[in-house]
Amino acid sequence: MLETFMHYMRNHGYVRVFTIVGLGFLLGIVLYLLRLLQVSLFVENIIFYTTVLIVLTIGILLGFFINVPSIKAFLLSFGSTTISLIIYFLLTETVLRWYENSHILFIGIVYLVAAGMEKKFVDKVDSA
Repeated sequence: MLETFMHYMRNHGYVRVFTIVGLGFLLGIVLYLLRLLQVSLFVENIIFYTTVLIVLTIGILLGFFINVPSIKAFLLSFGSTTISLIIYFLLTETVLRWYENSHILFIGIVYLVAAGMEKKFVDKVDSA
């Protein structure tokens, strides 16, 4: 079953997108639950960044197993994190107060860096 899933991940872009959106959705729910539990901002930040690291690792491992360049897997992982933040902001209705939370700035910067790295390195590999 896992082999079949990896085959579909390798050959079908929509399965990759579905997996990334699923990871982002799960991370968004975790963030929303943290907000409901009223934990301190320090604990919330630790859990958030740990979860981001886990999602990033899962994305890169999936990219390794399905032969996607690691920079592209990195970009997909942070894409899922961005999706999770959108879900989190929609659920907590903090869209208008995004500047109060440093998460969006952190993710935005890393996402832009990853996109630039992908454009610079992956396009050269694809054209060679």
